[in-house]
Parts: sequence; structure tokens; C-alpha cells
Amino acid sequence: MGREPGRQPPAGAGAAGCLGEDATADDRWEDTASWRLHEQFAGDIIWSLDAAAPLALEWYAVQSWIDQHTLGEPGPLTGCITRIRDFEALLRAALAEDDLSRPRHADPGLWGQWDIEVLVSLCAARRDPPPGMLRPFADHLLDLKFKLYCLLEVDLPAYAAAIGRWGLEPGDVAATPQGFAARLSEEVTLIIKSRAVWESVMNAACWYATGRQARTVKAVAASGASFASKTGKFFPWVAAQAQWASLATFEPLVTALDQLRTPEVHNLSRVRADFTRLVLRPIGQCVELLQRVLRYVFDHLTAVIALGRAPCYDASAGTSVTMELLSPAPARTVRGDARGPASWCVTAAGIRAGRDRGRTPRCGGRGRAAAGRACLAR
Repeated sequence: MGREPGRQPPAGAGAAGCLGEDATADDRWEDTASWRLHEQFAGDIIWSLDAAAPLALEWYAVQSWIDQHTLGEPGPLTGCITRIRDFEALLRAALAEDDLSRPRHADPGLWGQWDIEVLVSLCAARRDPPPGMLRPFADHLLDLKFKLYCLLEVDLPAYAAAIGRWGLEPGDVAATPQGFAARLSEEVTLIIKSRAVWESVMNAACWYATGRQARTVKAVAASGASFASKTGKFFPWVAAQAQWASLATFEPLVTALDQLRTPEVHNLSRVRADFTRLVLRPIGQCVELLQRVLRYVFDHLTAVIALGRAPCYDASAGTSVTMELLSPAPARTVRGDARGPASWCVTAAGIRAGRDRGRTPRCGGRGRAAAGRACLAR
């Protein structure tokens, strides 16, 4: 395509402005730094595209190139996406999905469906949360995913292997004391780490909605001791938030788990008492919260961020998910950043273009529900 004499291409003119050069074309303009930058961008990015794939131009590649040639290093947004990709690459290597001999407690496809990059990219396009708050939000999502991964792909297989090696006789646990001890240890791991998973859920929801960590409120335990309770503040708050209200239905599950967690962390151990009394309890009481998180939470995030809808469900009752269109809300201020309703300028499919992963997040919780039921199927 020919160039009109006396005019610089728009991209070249834009680069000239950024570099403080004269954007008016003359006989010397092809020797300017702005034009050389324009030509380099075309060579590095544009000319390498497949003309048959019009969506192959990935925003991350463009922004990374701009950052590298203007800042000399990744900017805040591309740095955030790079950290997510590095995390996901290492997680995929750890997952070893092609290893058919490895025992699984969840469908390996679950980790691909929990696509954090898509959610963060959509947030960036919408500027909600604002750019300065996006990285902490992404960190809470990464924490949530990694905690779940460690439980399902590290802890549970390790306990299953140990109990298989030492044996566990449910009708006579005294005959297999080491296997019995391993099973009780597994209960404590599930209880404490499932509660840590819920902490990340609260932090992610609070950070997205308010730009702050989940707050605490003073509470008094049955023993009379006072303590700072995050759930005591979170559940009343989230019940009043249109986007996140269904998270309040997790409260009975979290309360039940806390009744198991408190003795292990703060008082005399319940599992130690069970060990000496030779009591083997059903493990289902330890995994119910974990299963419901797997079933609902990522679909909830996807509905709010990607679809602009409020998912409705009852996590405690295990109901199906329905969607409600969110009413336009007045502009809100979060740490000085005005954030009001904004229309979507990209889609999840567009964000995926050029990544060639072939995965699509699904709403409704069916894939994650199946994975949750598969957890601890033994």
C-alpha cells in the first residue's frame, strides 16, 4: 500500500509525538527515531500476523512491545499478565496432564477452566478495578487457584499414597495405627487449608468490589475470649452487594468448618482425642466447603466480570445457578478512583485470540461440580 506524499502514517505520527519529534513530513522523516520505531513495530508485530486469522493480534504482544521500547521494561499491566503466565506455565508442568499413571482427585481440565488471565484481561479492558488495584486482585486469584491445586494435586494424592502404603482398617483402626494417624492428619490438612481457600475467596471479592482487603470485626468466642473475625464482617457486607450476594450462602459451610478448625488451632485437638478413642469419622464434613468452592466460585467470578450478571444460587443447599442482569449502578469511588458502569469493549474470545489454548470458561458450575464430587471419591 503506497504512502501519500507529504504525510506520515498515523502510527508514525503518534510515535513522533511521544518522542518529541516534529510530526510534519519532509525529506528527512524516514530517518527519524519515530519512523524507525514505527517500521520496527510493523516488522516485529504486524507483518508476522496470519492474514487468515484477523483476531491473531494479541493485545499483550502489542503492549509488551510498546513497554519494552518506551519504558525499557514491562509496564504494570503486562508485568501482571507475565506473572500470571509464568505461574500457569509452572502449574501446567507440575500437573503433568499426560501422565496417565498419576492418581487424580479432580479432572485435570479444571485448572485450564480456571483461567485467571482472561478475567484479569477483561478487568484491564474495563478498567475495573482501576489499573493500580489490578495486580493485588490478580494475586488473590492466583492464591486461590494455588491453594486449591495444592489440596487436590499434592496433599490428597500424598495422603492417599501414605494410607495405601500403611493400610487403614476402618473396622479396627487400632490394627493400622500409622494409617489411622495419616487419615486424621489428612482431616486437619483439609480443614485448615479449606479455610485458607475461603480467605482467598473473601479477599478477591472484597478487593474487586472495594479495592481493600477483607476487613475484620471484634467477636467473642464461646470460651469468652475476644478475637478479630473476618467472616463476621464479610458475610453481612457481602449479603448487601448485588454482584456478590450469593457468596453469603457459604456462611453455614464456613461456620461448620470453623467448628472443626477452632479445636485444632486454638484449643485441645479433636483429632488427637479421636486417635486415642479409636474414632474414625466420615471425612465428608471436612470437604463440603471445598467442594462448593469448586462448584460455584469461579463461575461467580466469570458471571460478574465477563457477563456483567449477578449469579444466584444457594451454596449450602447446592442449588443450580441462575443469572440476573445487574441494574446500572451510580458511579462509585474507591480510593479516589471513580468507577461506574462501563460497556465491554472486548470479549473472552477476543482475549483468548492468539493464545491457542482452546479452552472456554463455562457458567453453571457443571464442570467444577463434577470435579468437586470427584474430590475424595475414595
